[in-house]
Amino acid sequence: MRCAECGADMGDETCVDRFHALLSAESHSQEALQMHVSMERREVMDTPQSKQQLTEQITQERTHWENLVEEVGRERMDEPGAMGEWTFKDLIAHMIGWWEYEIGRREAGLRGERPKAPSGIEGTEDWDADRVNQVFYDRYKHRSLDDVLNDSSSVWQRMEALVQSLPERDLLEPGRFSWEGGKALGPAILYDFSEHLHDEHEAGIREWLERLNTR
Repeated sequence: MRCAECGADMGDETCVDRFHALLSAESHSQEALQMHVSMERREVMDTPQSKQQLTEQITQERTHWENLVEEVGRERMDEPGAMGEWTFKDLIAHMIGWWEYEIGRREAGLRGERPKAPSGIEGTEDWDADRVNQVFYDRYKHRSLDDVLNDSSSVWQRMEALVQSLPERDLLEPGRFSWEGGKALGPAILYDFSEHLHDEHEAGIREWLERLNTR
């Protein structure tokens, strides 16, 4: 099996090194390796054969996310430990930041514009994941929980609206858009939304919840 991010064989040193570079903080190194393991053992989501099937998969993944948020509950959103020292509210903000970037670069591409770096770090070519994560954290740390939850719903709605606005060929034809690197737009954006949660954060969230539940 090949890594969806860098194309290397799972476990290849090039692939592992890439994730160590992207997640260079010590607290995330093990998480990056766990991502490779989980990608091998998780059942790969079927490639959608129609716009309707893609829409159903998006609904399934959004429901999974919303169920997780509900399971955590408002009363535990400010408990640290969901992502290192960050709270679950901080983790939601982290997801929103990356989701907005992923949808924004597709929207720019469809307008014929060059995709931009995540908001807050424009004008530089040397940004990395740790720097972007800090920008997202700082952007949301003083905002209310209701604002963060509303933004989480809004970015999913934005992705769903984009998918609904496009014909099936634009969504499902591999290589239709050069900026997708040979991938089909619809499955690629769903992958970016869902696998970030599943592969990088969900196991840590489950461990955090288990610790809270046994206190």
